[in-house]
Amino acid sequence: MELRNEIHHLNSLHRLIKMCYTGSPDELAHKLHISKRHLYNVLDNLRALDARIDYTHSDYTFYSLI
Repeated sequence: MELRNEIHHLNSLHRLIKMCYTGSPDELAHKLHISKRHLYNVLDNLRALDARIDYTHSDYTFYSLI
């Protein structure tokens, strides 16, 4: 069941980043129903796999540098 949840979180995260509609880290964690620490762990793991994800303070959203 845990793997299914992680896949769901990754799919939701991908969709929100693609739309530039994540909000702040706190808001994004809330949208994904995970803790802020878990969110940062997921982002760190994705970045370790060469995902180019950044955050813009002016727009309050994460975005992908593809």
